[in-house]
Amino acid sequence: MLECLCHGAADYIVKPLKAQVIKTLFLNVYRYRINNSNSNSNTRIDINSSSLYVTSSSPPQEEKGKVWPFFEDRLKSVFMKENWLQKTVFDYYAPPKSSSRRSSMASIKSDKIRSLQTSICSWDFLPLDMEVKELVHFVCLILNQALEHPDLAEFRVSDDEMFNFAFDIYNSYHNNNPYHNFRHAVDVLQSTYYFLCQMGILEPMDRSTFTPFLKSQESECERVDVGYSQTTLTEEQASYHKRCKELLRPIDILALLMASIGHDVGHPGVTNMFMIQSETPLAVLYNDRSVLESYHSMAFFHLLRKSCFSKLTYVEHNPDWKWFRKMVVHCILATDMGMHDDYVQRIEKQADHWHNHDIDLNNESEKDQERLTICGALIKCADIGNCTRPFSVAKRWARILAEEFARQGDLEKELGLNVLPINDRGKVSLGEFQLTFEKAIALKLYKAVAKVIPGMSFCLDFINENIEIWENNQLSDSGLGRSEPSTDDDDDDDDDDLREISEEHNVIDNAVSKTDINITPYDISLSSPTLLSPPGKPHHKDYFTVASASTSSLSPSPSPQILDINSSQLTHHRRGSRETSASCHCSIQ
Repeated sequence: MLECLCHGAADYIVKPLKAQVIKTLFLNVYRYRINNSNSNSNTRIDINSSSLYVTSSSPPQEEKGKVWPFFEDRLKSVFMKENWLQKTVFDYYAPPKSSSRRSSMASIKSDKIRSLQTSICSWDFLPLDMEVKELVHFVCLILNQALEHPDLAEFRVSDDEMFNFAFDIYNSYHNNNPYHNFRHAVDVLQSTYYFLCQMGILEPMDRSTFTPFLKSQESECERVDVGYSQTTLTEEQASYHKRCKELLRPIDILALLMASIGHDVGHPGVTNMFMIQSETPLAVLYNDRSVLESYHSMAFFHLLRKSCFSKLTYVEHNPDWKWFRKMVVHCILATDMGMHDDYVQRIEKQADHWHNHDIDLNNESEKDQERLTICGALIKCADIGNCTRPFSVAKRWARILAEEFARQGDLEKELGLNVLPINDRGKVSLGEFQLTFEKAIALKLYKAVAKVIPGMSFCLDFINENIEIWENNQLSDSGLGRSEPSTDDDDDDDDDDLREISEEHNVIDNAVSKTDINITPYDISLSSPTLLSPPGKPHHKDYFTVASASTSSLSPSPSPQILDINSSQLTHHRRGSRETSASCHCSIQ
């Protein structure tokens, strides 16, 4: 504050020095300095060498033209390359400088690199237990692979430059946030990379680990049972699959991957609604519309401008670089959940156009719109993709997100703001929280995207499986938030989630009191002509249940009797030998 006053904001002394006034002092400094520099067109103004500066590269007056003087007092930035506003806003919301030393993370053993390459190609990927060094190198591996394409040769950088870029991104996240931190950004980056591999656009780093969920008709006779659901493409789906590969160019892929790692830069750990209700300066600046996403876009380009990829920010020099900026901004703005339904409708409209052949692929403008829609769809799926991970992974992410929402609710109570039930600690169970989100929000996105991008259909299998498990597991959740802040140790028992569900399924109707019920499951072979496994679910089995009952007032039945049976499928776990239990409900007649 004192520095701003010394630099020309002294007239603010006569005003009440409230917090909101102090935050705007730098604007008065800027106005004061600009007014005093109008007489000199070639001036560099250093208000603060570390934060605020304006560089003027204005040509002589005679080269500005006759119209310019009319606009000169309003459009100073036309001839001034400014970044003071971006840097000021970025620094205001960015986390403090990290105490982590770059040199301590720069080197990594070759066997660890191979391990990272393996995890990159697995849908079981979970960055929550990884070291920061591994996460930073993880980013480098993916971006370096994208830059291997000949069309992107001019953007290749040294290993040290790439590491510094990834490390700067890490430092730009508030890593004390439970959910919206660098680990989430890496998770989104890996999801995007995995989607692109499923689409056949990128080559998986580790073929031995990667699981292709698409199965061509030609390979039908060579199919090996690998324990997961594969999709055989129809002729129409095959044409869509080919179209996606043809539409997305290397510059699009680079922009999508960059947007994935930078889409939540500087996230404060609260929602857009909180930013708006609490009337933060950022919400005022962006007019309450996509507040955080607009900030993330600006902040990420601020980082790019200072990095080894600064060339990509000089949009006036190359049309492709201008497109790169447009794609990155579009993808980051697409992650605004307040615009979720609008994007889903856009994807469904695209699917209708493709089905009805209402698209002219010879028209570059139309092709650009298709590219934007596809990439926006992919990053949206990646952003909320943890709910489509295997259940043990999905549940850990769900708990972490629930804790962040609960912390926001705690803060809202302190500030006297309205608290939504989802943010009210202990108000909504974890199962209800996830089921509402997955059924009402996530599921329709993945259904729409699978119509256009067949390679994404595997997500539907996983999310439907997780919905089934959450429904069966719902009674055991004690609450959305916890009475105490969470730690990673809270989730050490997540591998027992399926076993807990199995125990819950043995609970019998409370209406039957003082009744001993013996339940014996009998496996009915799938070879039976009357029992068929659902399409795409080769590992499902039907279970019959035989139940016998006895009460204190009745003599035991001499033999088991089938009373009332409502059996569901037993789903083989996709990644191993563990199985969820059959869900059986028995009632006494």
